[in-house]
Amino acid sequence: MSEVELHPAHVWTCEECGRDNFCRGVVAEFDSEDRAEFVETFGEKPLPGFWMTAPTEVTCGHCGVEFVTKDMHGM
Repeated sequence: MSEVELHPAHVWTCEECGRDNFCRGVVAEFDSEDRAEFVETFGEKPLPGFWMTAPTEVTCGHCGVEFVTKDMHGM
């Protein structure tokens, strides 16, 4: 059996057409201030390309309507 690489992703349902959409996570980019805060919080440097975040805006791949996103952890 062949192998495939998994990528972190998010699923969301379009409020306009009701269809499900998928989008990949966004690689977090750390400036020097963000990196210092990360080290202070977690005690280690973030690995480049390892930390993923959710997109702040998405577009339905079926009907083209755009949405601002909200993080499910903030609900």
